[in-house]
Amino acid sequence: MLLLCGLGAIPSFAQNVAVNDAAAAKRIQEDICILAADSLLGRETGTLGEWMARKYIEAKYKEIGLKPLFDTSYFETFTYSDDDFLGAGTAMELNGKKLQLYKDFYPIGFSSSDTISGEMVFVGTGIVCENAGINDYQNIQNLDGKIALIDLAVPDKIMEKKGVWDSAQKIIRVERAISLGAKAVIFISTEKNYGTPSKDPNFYKERVSVPVVFVTDNASINTANPGKATIMTDIGRSGERVAYNVGGFIDNGAQNTVVIGAHYDHLGLGFFGSRDVGDNNIHNGADDNASGVAGVLELARRLMVSDLKKNNYIFLAFSGEEKGLIGSEKFLTNGNFQKERINYMIDLDMIGRLDAKKKIKIYGTGTSDLWEKAIDNVGDKGFKITRIKTGIGGSDHMSFAQHKIPAIFIHTGLHDDYHKAVDDCNLINFEGENEVLKYAYDLIRYLDDKGKITFQIAGMLDELMIKK
Repeated sequence: MLLLCGLGAIPSFAQNVAVNDAAAAKRIQEDICILAADSLLGRETGTLGEWMARKYIEAKYKEIGLKPLFDTSYFETFTYSDDDFLGAGTAMELNGKKLQLYKDFYPIGFSSSDTISGEMVFVGTGIVCENAGINDYQNIQNLDGKIALIDLAVPDKIMEKKGVWDSAQKIIRVERAISLGAKAVIFISTEKNYGTPSKDPNFYKERVSVPVVFVTDNASINTANPGKATIMTDIGRSGERVAYNVGGFIDNGAQNTVVIGAHYDHLGLGFFGSRDVGDNNIHNGADDNASGVAGVLELARRLMVSDLKKNNYIFLAFSGEEKGLIGSEKFLTNGNFQKERINYMIDLDMIGRLDAKKKIKIYGTGTSDLWEKAIDNVGDKGFKITRIKTGIGGSDHMSFAQHKIPAIFIHTGLHDDYHKAVDDCNLINFEGENEVLKYAYDLIRYLDDKGKITFQIAGMLDELMIKK
C-alpha cells in the first residue's frame, strides 16, 4: 500500500506534540517503517523511491510546523552523474489492473523509455531459427502496432537444436518482434523455475527502440486471449541525474543556525554498494538510514516546542549520501543557505540498533573543543560512549567538517545487516533510538548558550580514539 495519499493537507500539531517516551517511540516506529517499506523501493537517489520518501518527509515537516528552507520550497534540487536507473514515470496496467513495480512487473534494462497502449498478441517463445525449423510467427497474422507477448521459457528439447541458442537470446527475440511491427514487448515465463531477467537497469549494454518489460506472474495473462496493456517505461540513462535534499527551518531570529541532518537515500535494489553479490531484492535501509531521518523528525518536534531559542535550526534530509556524500556537499556549495551562519552540525546515521550494552559512537569530537566539554557535561546517560576525534568518515558530517564547520556523527554501530536487503523495520530498537535522541537533545541544550562554536583542524587529522 502506498502511504502518501493526501499528504499535502496535514495540519500542524507542533504545539500539541507529546514528548513522553512512549509517544516518541511510536512516532519513530511509524516514520521508520513507512520510509523502509517495500513500496519505497529502497529509496535510491534520483528514483521513484526517492520521490516517495521526500514527499513523505516534506509532509512531516509541514505537520511539525517547519518553514520551507529553500525560499517557498522544502526541496533543494541538485544534479549528479550516475548509472542508469528507473524513474518516477515507470508504471503498467494489464487489462485495467494496475501492476506494482518490481512485485508484478519491471522493465528489462535494454528497454526504451516510452508510453505504449495496445492489444497484446501471444507469439510463443518468439524464436525464429531456420536451421532448426522453428518459426513461432508462422501463424501470427498481424503484429503491426501491437504488443508482443513472449514466453521467456524455452524447453530444453528446443534449446538443444542447432542454432537455437543464439536465436533464443532475449534481445534477439525482441528485435525480431520489432521487425514484425511490435511497438512493445512483454515477457512472461510459463516455467516457474526457469529464471528471470535481471532487474538491474545497467545489466544489459544493448538498447532497443521499444519498451520491454517482464511480468512476474504468467497466470495474470490468458495467452489464448491476452487482452490489452498500457506500459510506461521511464529509464534514466547514464549522464546527469536530478535528486533532492529536503530542508525545513525553525527561525528563532538568532544569529547562528544549527543543522541537524541525516541521509534518506539508500541502495534501491542493492546493485551498487551491496555486500550481497547478486542480491537484487529491495534494500529497505531501515537502520541505514530511515532511523536517522526519523531522528531528525523527532528532534524537530522537540525543538519546535522547546525553550532553546538562541540558535535557529535547520533540519535536512540529504539524498546522494550512498553515492558519495553528494547531497550534503551540494547543500554547502549551492549557495541556497549561507554556510557562514551555520554554528555546528549533528549527523544522525544508523541510530536504530542500540544493543543491550548501549554502545554508541560519536565521530568528529575533535572538530571543536566544545564537543568534548558538551559530552563531559551531559554525562554518559547509561551509554558506553566511544569518542572518535576525526571529522573524516563515511557520512554527511564529513562534508561539513571539510568546510570547517564543527560536526559530529552519532551512530549505534555497524551490524551484519549493513547494506543488505534484510535491514528491515522489525529489527529496529525504537525505544533505544528515542534514548539516543534524548542524548542528542541534551548536547544541543548544553550548547544553546555557548554562542558560535569554533572549528579546529585537529578533528580532521587525529585518528586517536578516546574510549569512555
